[in-house]
Order: sequence, then C-alpha cells, then structure tokens
Amino acid sequence: MCTILWWLNPLLLKGYSSIISVNGLLRIDNSLSSEGVEQRVYPHWMNRSPTAKRPLLSAIRKALQPEILTAAILRLFLSIFKLLQPLLIGRVTSWLSQDRSDVNYGYGLIGATFLVYIGMALINAMAKRQFDRFSTKLRGTFISVIHSKSLVLPAGQLNNGEVLTLISNDVNRVCDSLEQIFELLSTPLEVIVAIYLLEREIGIICIAPVAFSLAISLVSFLNSKRSIPLQKTWLSTIQERIAYTAAVLSCPKSFKMLGLTRKLRDRVQELRLVELEKYAHYRKFVTFRNVFAAIPDNIAPILTMVLFTLIHGSNALSSSITFTSLSLISLLTIPIQEIIFAVPRSITAIASIDRIEAFLLLDGGKFTLSTDSPLMRQHEVDGVELAAVVALTDHPSLRLEGVTVRLGNENKTILNEISLTIFPGTLNFIVGPVGSGKSTLLHTIIGDIPLAQGRRILATKDIGFCSQEPWLPNETVEKIITGQSELDYQWFVTVVQACALTIDISTLSAGKETVIGNKGVSLSGGQKQRLALARALYSRKKLLVLDDILSGLDAKLAKHVVDHVLGPEGLCKKYGMTVVMATHTVQHLYYADRIIALEHGGKAEEQSLFEALNSQDGYTHNLKLSEKQQQNQQEDEMNVPMDQSEPVITRNIENDANQELARRTGDSTVYRYYARSLGWKFASFIVFSAIVFAFSNKFPQLWLQWWSESEISGDERHPLGVWIGVYVSIGALAVSFLFSQIWVMLVWSVPKSSAKLHQQLLDSVMNAPYSFFVYTDSGETLNRFANDMSLIELQLADAVMHTQNGACLCIASAIFIAAGARYVGVIMPFLVILLYLLQKFYLRTSRQLRFLDLETQAPLLTHCQETSAGVTTIRAFGWQESAHRTCLDLLDRSQRPYYLMLCIQRWLNLVLGLTAAVIATLVVALAMTLHGTASAGSVGLSLLNILTFNSQLSQLILDCTSLETSLGAVARCKNFEASTPSEHQECETTNPPSEWPSAGQLTLSNLTASYTEGRSPVLKNISLSISAGTKVGICGRSGSGKSSLLLALFRMLEVSSGQIEVDGVDLAILPRDTIRTRITALPQDTLSVPGSVRFNLDPLEICTPETLSKALIKVGLSDIIDERGGIDGNMSDLGLSQGELQLFAVARALLRPSKLLIVDEMTSAVDAETEKRMLDIIRAEFKESTVVAVAHRLRTVADFDMIIVMDAGEIVEYGSPAELLSNNYGTFKAMWQRDIEF
Repeated sequence: MCTILWWLNPLLLKGYSSIISVNGLLRIDNSLSSEGVEQRVYPHWMNRSPTAKRPLLSAIRKALQPEILTAAILRLFLSIFKLLQPLLIGRVTSWLSQDRSDVNYGYGLIGATFLVYIGMALINAMAKRQFDRFSTKLRGTFISVIHSKSLVLPAGQLNNGEVLTLISNDVNRVCDSLEQIFELLSTPLEVIVAIYLLEREIGIICIAPVAFSLAISLVSFLNSKRSIPLQKTWLSTIQERIAYTAAVLSCPKSFKMLGLTRKLRDRVQELRLVELEKYAHYRKFVTFRNVFAAIPDNIAPILTMVLFTLIHGSNALSSSITFTSLSLISLLTIPIQEIIFAVPRSITAIASIDRIEAFLLLDGGKFTLSTDSPLMRQHEVDGVELAAVVALTDHPSLRLEGVTVRLGNENKTILNEISLTIFPGTLNFIVGPVGSGKSTLLHTIIGDIPLAQGRRILATKDIGFCSQEPWLPNETVEKIITGQSELDYQWFVTVVQACALTIDISTLSAGKETVIGNKGVSLSGGQKQRLALARALYSRKKLLVLDDILSGLDAKLAKHVVDHVLGPEGLCKKYGMTVVMATHTVQHLYYADRIIALEHGGKAEEQSLFEALNSQDGYTHNLKLSEKQQQNQQEDEMNVPMDQSEPVITRNIENDANQELARRTGDSTVYRYYARSLGWKFASFIVFSAIVFAFSNKFPQLWLQWWSESEISGDERHPLGVWIGVYVSIGALAVSFLFSQIWVMLVWSVPKSSAKLHQQLLDSVMNAPYSFFVYTDSGETLNRFANDMSLIELQLADAVMHTQNGACLCIASAIFIAAGARYVGVIMPFLVILLYLLQKFYLRTSRQLRFLDLETQAPLLTHCQETSAGVTTIRAFGWQESAHRTCLDLLDRSQRPYYLMLCIQRWLNLVLGLTAAVIATLVVALAMTLHGTASAGSVGLSLLNILTFNSQLSQLILDCTSLETSLGAVARCKNFEASTPSEHQECETTNPPSEWPSAGQLTLSNLTASYTEGRSPVLKNISLSISAGTKVGICGRSGSGKSSLLLALFRMLEVSSGQIEVDGVDLAILPRDTIRTRITALPQDTLSVPGSVRFNLDPLEICTPETLSKALIKVGLSDIIDERGGIDGNMSDLGLSQGELQLFAVARALLRPSKLLIVDEMTSAVDAETEKRMLDIIRAEFKESTVVAVAHRLRTVADFDMIIVMDAGEIVEYGSPAELLSNNYGTFKAMWQRDIEF
C-alpha cells in the first residue's frame, strides 16, 4: 500500500511549495473515465425491468459490482483488525496486573500490538481507497447520464433549472453520504462479535449497552421518517431559487434598463429566506439526530459500568475488565452512532437518487451516449417512418402530411393538418401574423416537437438550424462558427464575408479568438444573428431551417446577407442547400421559390412567388406584394471600418497573486468575516461549548481509572455513590453541552449567517455595473449562488463544530496516551511537532485541490446550462455526441482534483495509522520493559484512547480541510464583495422631484463613454438637444453605437466626459435606480422570469387587475393569456412566440407611463400588421412623451420628428426625416433608398 500511495508524494511536495493548476495534475486512469463508466451502466439501464423498483440503483449495482465487492471484502478485513484491539487491550492490562514473570509473553504482546495497528492502518487505507474509486465512478456516472438525458428531452422540460440542481446539489449529496452508508456494510458483524466478547467480560450486563443503544437508535429511526418530506420540500425550494437566479443573471441589460434591480434582488433574497425557513425544520431534526447519535457513546459506557458495580460490587472492577469492556462498548456504540447518522443520510441520498431517476425516466428513459450516432428523433403517428434517402432534384427534401401539433397543458392546436412539400435547393419562406405558429412549424420540421397526428418525412438528417433567439455558447468566435467541424480557413473566410462579419470580427480585440460571453452578451442583436447564421452555413448542412434571422439587421446588412447567402448568387444556391425560413418582412420574398403562409388557427397556404403576387385573398394578398423592380444600384461596400460597439470577453486565466497565495496557505481574515456573520456572542458560546463537551466526554475515562485503581488498592477514598454520581453527571453534562452547541449553531446562527452572506453576495452582483455581466461568465457567478451557498449552509456549520470538537478531543486523548507510560510523555512534544508539520504539509495541497474541485465545476455547470438552453439547436445539427463529449471532457477534468483529493486523504489515513501504530507499540513496549513506569490502569487508558486516536486525528485534519474548503466559499463571497465594484457612486444622492421627468427634455453635451474605464470609448463627443415631446429615431448599421447610446441614458456606461440632462437635471447626481424607474424602457430582449404572468407584467406590483387587463387588451394578448391559465398562471406555460413576447413588453411599458420612453428595436420579431399596431399604441399612449427609439426598419420611425444617424459611436447626421431625405448625399438618404428598394 505504501508503494501504491508513493506516487502522491510529488503532488504533495508541489502543493506545499507552489501553486497547483488543473493542467499540472495527474490524469485519472482509464478505468475511472466517465465515458467508460457510462458505457458500463448504459446496457443495464436499457435492459431494466418495467416493474423494477429503483432501476437506477439496480443498474449501478450490476455495472459496478466488482468495485462494490472488492471494497466490501477489504472492509470486512478491517472489521477483523478492529475487533482484535479490545482483545489486545485485555491481554496487555491483564499481564501488567499480574506478576509479569512470562517475559516472552510480554514481548509477544509488543509484537502483536505492532502487527494489529500496522495491519489496521494498511487495510483501512486500502479499503477506503477502493471505496473512493467507486465513489468517483458513481459521481461520473450520475453527471454524465443527467447530461445525456438533457440532450433528448424537449426544451420546455429543461427551463426550470432542474439539470443544474441535480448536478450541483443532488449528485454531491449522494456522494457525500456514501462513506457513512458504506460503513454500514460491516456494522452487523462488528456489533455481534463485540457483544459476544463483552459478554465474556461482564456477563449478562452486556445486554445493557446494546438495549440502550438500540432504544436510542429506534427513537432516532422513527424520528428520521420526518426527514423525507422535509427534505423534498427543502430541495424544491433550492431548485426554485437557483432557477430564478439563473434567469435573472441571464438578462442583466433588461432588468437594469427596466429599473428592476432592487425588485429582483429582493425576490431572489425572498426565495433564499423561504428556502432557509423550509430548511429550519430539517435543521431542528438534524440537531436532535446528532444528539441522539452522541448519547450511546457518552451514556452507554456509564450505564454499563454502573450496573456492573451495582451487581458485582466495586471490588470486581479491575483495570483489565474496565478498559477491555470500554473498548468493546466503543466498538458497539460507534457503529450504532454511525447508523443513526447514516440512516437519515441514506434517506437523503435515496431522495436525491429518486430525483435523478425520475429525471432519467422522462420521455421513455432513453439518453444519448458519447458513442451514439447523432440521430434526429422522428415523431410519427402510427409508427410510420421512411428511411432517409439521397436527396435528388425530383425527390422532396421534406414532406409534411396532415401534420397537427398541439401544445400546452390544454393541448391547444397550433398547427392544424399542415401538408407541404420542400424540394432540394429551393428557398422557402414561412410568413404569417404574430402567434400563427411559424416557429412551431420550424421546430416541427427539425423534429423537436411531437406530432399529434400526421407524419413528417425527411430525405436528410443533415440539418442546420438558427433559432429566433440565437443560441451562442460562451466560446470564441471561431469555435462558434466552426461548431463541431474542422477549421477550413478558406470556407471560414467565405462564410464570414457572406454574413458581413469581417469588419465586426476585425474590431474585436482578439479577433476570431475573442470569447463572446454568456449568450453573446458582448455582441449586438444583429451580430448574434449573423454569427448563428454563419455557424449554420459553415456546417454545410443540406437543409437550413432559419427562424427570422434578419430581424435585428438594418436594410444594408440585410440586403448583403440575403444577396450573399439566400439570393440567386448566394452560397445556398451555389452549394444546393435547401432553405426554410420564417420571416416577418416582405422584401425577401421576391427571392422565394415557395411561400408558406400561416393563418391563426394553424392552417397553411403553400404558393409559388407568382401565385403569391397574383393572390386575391389570404395572408399573402394582405402583404400587398408587387412586381420586383430591377435594382441597378451597386451595393455599398460592407467593409467600412467601424469601432466596436460592445466590450469583448477575455478568459480569466489566473487569479491575482494574493488570491493564489490565500488558496495555498489560507486567509485568517475569512474566519473573522464568518464569525461576524454568526455574531460574536454565538461564536464565543460555540467555542466554549466545544471545550466543555470534550472535557465531559473524556474525563469519565480518567474517573473510571481512578475508581478501578482505588478498588484494587483497597483505598476507599470515595463512597460508591460519589463515584457513580460524578460519573453520571459528567456524562449528562457532555450531552447537554453538545445539544446546546448544535442548537445554537444550526437553529440560531446558521440561518442568520446564511441569509446575511447571501444578501451580501446578491447585493454585490445586482449592484455591479453592466460591464461586470459582460466580462464575467454567468456560470461562475451562478456557481457562487449554487455550490458556494450549499457549502456555507450544509458543510460549513458541520465543519466548524466538528473541527472544534475534534481538536479538543484530540488534545485530551493525547494527554491520556502520554499518561500510559512514564517516558511516553517525553516524546509527545516531538509527536506534536510532527503532527503539526504533517497537517501543514497536507493542508496546503488539500486546500488547493478542494479549490480546484470547485473551480473545475464552474465550466461543467456552464456547459450543462448552455446545453439546456441550446438543446434544440444541438439536436437540429446532430451535435448531441459532440456536446456530450465536451461534457465528458469537462467532467473528467473536474474528476481529477476530486479523485486526487480523496487519494491524499487516504495517504493521510495511512500516515496517521502508521503513527498510531508506533505510539501504541511504544506505550506497550515501555510499560512492559520498564517496570514501575506504568500501571495497568494507565496503560489501559492509553490504549483505549489509541483505539480511536488515529481516526480522531485523521478526522480532525479532514475536518480542518473541510472547514478551509467551506470557508473558501465564504472567502469567495468576501473577495467577490470586495473586488466587484458597485455602479452606484457617492455623488449620486440627489432625489429629483416626484413628478420628474415632467416634460422629457433631453440634452447630451460632449458625451464620451465606454463600458469600463480605460477602454476605447463606444460613444464619442455626442452632443444633442431633444425637446420635450419629440419623437426621435436612431438609425445606423449593426454595431454602430445605437444601443450603446441608450445604455448611456440609463447610466449603464462609464461616462468619461460630458453630461446627460433630463429636464435640466444632470443624471450624474441622481441615483441610478431612480433614473431607471422614472424612465420607461422597452429593451430589445424581453425580460421573462419564473413566476406568474402578473409578476412579469407588473413586477413592481403597483397596478390593479383592471389596469393589467386593459393593457393586455390593447396589445391583443388578453385572449391568449386567458386561454393559457390567466393572469395568475405560470409565465412558462404561456408558450409565447418572440413576437408575442415583444407585445407583452409593450403592455408592461404601458403600465409605467413616463414623459421619456426609450425603445430598443421593439418590432424586430413582429409582422407588418402587428408592427403598425405597436406603433399606434406607442403614439397614442405616449403622445405627450419624448420617445427615443432605435430602429433597423426605417419605416417604423419615418414619421418621427427627428432622425439620428450613428456610425462608429458618433452622430454622423441628424434632423427631421424630410431634411435628411432631401440630402441626396446623406447617409440616411442612402439607407432609406436601400430600405425601400429592398
């Protein structure tokens, strides 16, 4: 075993002397790879019996049976060595109590001591290491199959945060409970043999500790039944909080513009308090459970020895009987104590496994292996499925026959008996009013929605897909475009040019190697859509399914993309790609081979372009198509340089030097920070109670030594009543102070501390500047709220109490061990120094591995979150295998510090076990060879403490490591709070009048702004005066600075010079929350958070039901919402399209009227008719207000009072539409000409 663990020494040396990185860690062996374990479990899962109870556990048991059996056999041998210890103590104390004439027998006992303790150290390390390998495999299995399952479930079942909760909470909870459950395997054998040996020592009285312990266990078991509903309720609140937090963190621009920072912050904190409230009952249960578990260890020895003396008399109390019995009682009570702890943990683990199993059983129980071929799921009625055939010109690429789709809880019909045929190489447009089912039809085509009836026949499974809301993982631009394909540089350049991305990429600081941030937060809406289109083109798929990909592009960009991608000379025609595209604009329809028009009610009309041009009724007739005019005008050059409009993301490679040093050596200020969160009174009492508990736990052993020696010597210094009274009182004191400590910590201190730390973290995040959300991966931030909060709430409290109690108990044990022989005390200082150096040597590496374990979980969580968000796109492209391979790579990367951390724990167990063997051998050797240096009682007391000293030391160091790790979560929160700047400034204290803005006059004077200080400005010397009530449209190509100007109005950029005034009030002196709540905003991305429709519509909860109803009626959503659950229904159940969500946003804006309305491309996802209705609503409801609107479609602002044209962060021209159109050489005139011609 020494040889097996020798390979860890270089790692420990490196961890002690320097910083360890993940890349510097040894790779795990192939047998621990997540892919290998998953493939072992998969066939057993797929062959499960339909009637099997807990099929997941059964599949794991069958797949990992060799590991389980090996660990169980080694644990059995460990039990044998444990049972040899009481026998050894009995022999040693008996020999010392006699004449000691048989010297050889004494030497034999010395050798036996060495062999027993050495053997136990080796077997213990071997058994636990084998168990650790099983635990690592189980962790890999759970996470991999959860991710696999997420790749086959409908997207609607993955938006509740369940995947993140299962991976970040349930899997960890199962793995944390495994060791205690594993210890139960040998408990029956140890208890039975211990009872037999105890009966030999004290006779029938052996029943007393057994009966007492069993009675306590029974009470604990009955009480443990309460934990199941408590845990389920608590876990559901965790999932709700994490899902809500993830939703909020995913839309920082929207919630800041809407002035909802405080409201959403309070809502998240409210969910945290509800979670803690639900957890409160469980904490009380844990308190009583822990006290019940401690009662046998503290009371059973007292009860047994008192009964023994009462029945047999005090004179029967010899040192041999006393300490042999105590050691056997310890072997009895410790397993029972472990049972009391393990049963609730088992229930917790089973509950988590049941949650994982229920998730895996969804949708038939299938999941994707990394070696599976990426197959598109074909939903067909009556089992009809046609094999894929080679696409030929006279064979359709796609055919739908009588397809009906019903969605929602009420199975509302969205598509009704749709039949259509799509031929290879054709361009097909899907048009229709908002909510007619265009996106649903596209999702039906790619196989992401099941059919209620009809059938779908695809000639190819080679599909590329662009959703209406582009799915962009947090990768480099090049990686996103190339997807799962190899880099073909020439094709890459061709695609980038066709999608007009050349200049956009060149302006990024790292070019195509720039990381775009979570959900492409560093890009404009048009850039995100073009990037998603480039990915679909680069994949060279035969069938492209595109959902309104041009909605965020101005006319110039849209014309370039259509000409170079979709037009007669575009890449799609050139390479024979079939295109099905949903759109709201009619300019593109002239390129169409077929037009599919959807009406409300789910009916479809399929026409050629000629038929659409001559249609006399139906939706295409209402579009008023006319013959396409010849366009002779040359397209403007798209490669005009421009400044970047958004900051870029760069990966945070290393933390600063101070944080890295703290990771290796610890940070003492964190202890004070956490103590303050507990409260100094509570913290002081917890420390005091630990000292009293340790004294009360150990002193009875010394008292019993004095008692037994007094009886042997005949010195009746105290009457029997005093011996028994003190003995019982001290034991009761131990239980009382343990209960007080746990109650104060878990019931009073932890809720206060957890709520406070969560509030501080939440305040730091929500008050951070917008640039923080741009530069910081949301997965890392979410990891603070998921894993770190769980560590603080679950592990930290236990670690604090266990560390304090363990330290005090170890000190007391060391004193008793040293008292075993006169000269043993001489070596104790050296032993203390050795142990100090050992823990320092060990902790530096262990601490770093713990941190690396948490750090490597962040990208894994991010990937799982991105997979859930983009599962439709992943499946459409057939990238399930690659996505799962990425997950397995990240999982194996996270397994490296996880498994190595377990390995060095076994190294520590082994070293401490060997140290205990040396001490035990030394105590026995000195006692037996140096006569008169030790009594039988002192040696018995010493060996009794050595019995548990190894495990106590090992557990203490592990508890210290756990404390450091848990405090690492506190440290990250503390560092996060200290290092995250607040967007609020000290000068922002002036409160404007309650009616501000009363007119809506807007003045910008020489405004220059950037996302953060020191970066290139995105707005340059902007000067502008807008009179009250003026309607202003802002135009410019994608990335020209339009949205940045709006962000500046909401104080979401850093102003380096100049000022912004509204009604004569400088915004720089106003609180930012006040600005955002007083100005009405319509962000480009509609904010939607988990919860009711009412809350999403009226987050500030200031409107009456009648007012809400009127707003919904005005935007035309009242009937839809009433049909799908009403105003108090769940927002996620509505299933609104992107266009309907924009209408919903308009309704929300109507509820917060203001004299200044800021609109960021509000009509990008709606058709012309809905666009007109939205504009009419804006004109009517904000008639007296100043309106500043960003627009790509120039017709939406054609009748505004003023037009501002931007380019490269500057205003290049402004004036009334008539004035700008009269300038034949002006930028707006050229844009207008392209818009109407296109």
